[in-house]
Amino acid sequence: MLKELFVNLRDEFQTFIDCMTDAVFVMQVSEDGFIYVAVNKEGKSRANITEDVIGKSLFDVLPEDVAAILHEQYEETCVENRPMSYEFKRINGCVDESILSPITYKSNNVEFVLCITRDITKKKLYEEYVGHMAFHDALTGLPNRNMFNRKLEEEYLRYIETKDPFTIMYLDFDDFKQVNDRFGHEAGDELLREFAIRLKKCMRSKDTIARIGGDEFTVLLPTLKDEEQVNAIALRMIHSMDEPWVYEDEKVFVTISIGLTWSDENSNLAEMLKRADQALYKTKNHGKNNFTWYEADNG
Repeated sequence: MLKELFVNLRDEFQTFIDCMTDAVFVMQVSEDGFIYVAVNKEGKSRANITEDVIGKSLFDVLPEDVAAILHEQYEETCVENRPMSYEFKRINGCVDESILSPITYKSNNVEFVLCITRDITKKKLYEEYVGHMAFHDALTGLPNRNMFNRKLEEEYLRYIETKDPFTIMYLDFDDFKQVNDRFGHEAGDELLREFAIRLKKCMRSKDTIARIGGDEFTVLLPTLKDEEQVNAIALRMIHSMDEPWVYEDEKVFVTISIGLTWSDENSNLAEMLKRADQALYKTKNHGKNNFTWYEADNG
């Protein structure tokens, strides 16, 4: 009965779906698989269909690998007997989302599957952008405080299990306010972007450096057991500032101060971060442009 309804209203239905900007496919469930009953203009364009496909199966029309994927999706929709959503990345990089809806008539058996497909590439790009911005600093492109805290928690859990230590650094630029006061905040932002790149080059790929605000940065160095190795990284970061920053033909020399602390299974992360911060201020109080390890008498 439902099939007859489609046949009798085919012209009217075709006119209706051809007005849609989404791709529309109506597939009949049969012993031979899934058979095309109706396809709109957008569907033909999206699937590269240039021939009359009514009465043909997925495997008659599409490349075997694509047909196999779609057949599995249609089959799952029939088994679940509820609308299902799938994403598919096309060769050109665009992303489609397909909503498959089972159609029954007077029985509980699925007789047709309605597939509506739309291009969600812009939506996916926007979601990726929003997700990136939630965990990255807009000025430097480095991880932000949220991302750093997530990485730190992951490393702490690994440390509790393996006893393989990690190091936390706090660092900031010495007398950065003077740069802003002299050249303006726009120049200060430019300096931060340039020196963030320099700092990142001093570290290993597994390390994390994050801008947590203003001219303050935190660094996570996992799986380093030797203090001398950590010291070497800290010194590279300090010496990366040796080359002057040139702004409006004027050379500007900038230095950084660093505080460090080891992981400690008897302390929580907040306490460890506080220790690195205390070590940083000890560096500030002892002439700047250097690094200091936390010791109990720091605080």
